[in-house]
Amino acid sequence: MILIACIFSIFSKTPDYVKAADQTMQAFNAKYCEEYAIKPINNSGLFNGKVDALFLDYEVNEAITEEKAKDLLTHLQEKFLDFVNHDEKISPYLVVYPLTDKHLSISVHAIKDAVLLGNLEGAEITENRISYFYKKSE
Repeated sequence: MILIACIFSIFSKTPDYVKAADQTMQAFNAKYCEEYAIKPINNSGLFNGKVDALFLDYEVNEAITEEKAKDLLTHLQEKFLDFVNHDEKISPYLVVYPLTDKHLSISVHAIKDAVLLGNLEGAEITENRISYFYKKSE
């Protein structure tokens, strides 16, 4: 069974819209991760013949507050939307062009060593709404 899956994956071709999304997210990360002191931990998307939505997850190398998370997420969202909407490689594959906050989710997570009991573990921005995640007390 594993052999069949391996043979199938050798012959399957990654769709152009998936390649374009991946290249765009990698280019964004190359340009902005150092500036914002973040590390990409997952880039993905929702694909249905085109790019329906994009998801970016980052790690922050320190403890974060709600204020810092909000500031970081709003800046990243603004920069990413501008970056994507000026990228001619991905624009033909977007279900909605220009891409809006309704088709984008960005999250940041503090590294495990920086999260103390009851402190902020991470945050996510989707449709201009920010959700915060805290470490549960034991």
